[in-house]
Amino acid sequence: MPLASRSLRIDIADGTDPTGHDGSDDGQRWQGGCDAASLGPWFAPTVDGMTTDEHPYVGMWVTGDGRIRHELLGNGRYVEARGTRERAYAGRYTVSGDHIDYVDDTGFTADGDFVHDVLHHAGMVLRRAAARR
Repeated sequence: MPLASRSLRIDIADGTDPTGHDGSDDGQRWQGGCDAASLGPWFAPTVDGMTTDEHPYVGMWVTGDGRIRHELLGNGRYVEARGTRERAYAGRYTVSGDHIDYVDDTGFTADGDFVHDVLHHAGMVLRRAAARR
């Protein structure tokens, strides 16, 4: 699908709409083409002020038995695998300090905390996966 036919949503951290739109669905939607480069550095995904691809929590996190795998992507998205289901869940995440909030693509929310480079999430303990060589 060409980028020009995709919609773009930018959430402002303080909840305001810089265009002054009140959020009602009046049928007016911005449509147009752009790419990440044309948006400039102002709209690069960030976590704690760093672009997400620089953030130390980006990468693969796995349970001890390898059954649950969270891949925190550098674009602010995540993919969760469960057993043989490689894309059991997917959505976006935000990190504030050592706390992570997840919102999956169906709207389900969850959270977790990083403690000494271990992710505690929904009663599970996930550790950083060893880098593949």
